[in-house]
Amino acid sequence: MVSIYAYTPPQDQAFDKWTIATGTGDGGVFFTPDKSTTLFTMPHSAATVTANYKPIEHRLTVQGGSGSGAFPAGTMVYLSADSPPPDQIFVNWTTENGGSFLADTSLTTTFIMPRNPATVTANFVTVDSYFRGKYVSESGKTMYEIDSEKRRFSYSILIEGRFRVQTEILPYDVLQFEKAEEGGVRTIEISGEDRQTVSSAAALRLTRISGDAFKLERIKPLGGDLGVFKRQP
Repeated sequence: MVSIYAYTPPQDQAFDKWTIATGTGDGGVFFTPDKSTTLFTMPHSAATVTANYKPIEHRLTVQGGSGSGAFPAGTMVYLSADSPPPDQIFVNWTTENGGSFLADTSLTTTFIMPRNPATVTANFVTVDSYFRGKYVSESGKTMYEIDSEKRRFSYSILIEGRFRVQTEILPYDVLQFEKAEEGGVRTIEISGEDRQTVSSAAALRLTRISGDAFKLERIKPLGGDLGVFKRQP
């Protein structure tokens, strides 16, 4: 019996098994063919044995989408995000423990597997969260604010040096929204009871014009353009 051992595996590979070359070593036997160090019973003729290696596979877990599995490092894995709930929209893909996306803001994308297990997540947010924040008009005399966590909308006018609330919808409901071509949300319509007016239903439309510039329109009551507002830091 001959003691044999395999060389250190190449990067990203692991020892697989020992094999005997075809046409050689008839009658030769490995004691443990799946071990990198083993014993080989020499036959009555010359033999050529080979240490075989295989790629190391790492576990990929996909949350909020499909594509989970085990893959060697460098594998390009196809991912697809699940359909979002009615009041949410896909934002992007994020990864834990490395790897990279060819397009992290696309519903379907390709993920390049790292040299370790990884978890990737398809992230979704409520459509109104795109409009969260405080906005002041170009004149500086009017302001509106959206709190997507409390689902509160308020519209205020500058009176004697202070912004005073004229319209407050709490909670508001999202009537509809329009996705932007580059991702995210371009337009959203909200409605609810105006707390500043007894038993008065109110509805408004917010439209992202560009960057931090947004247009505010009143749908009801008394529809009209309320102007362009800029998101505040």
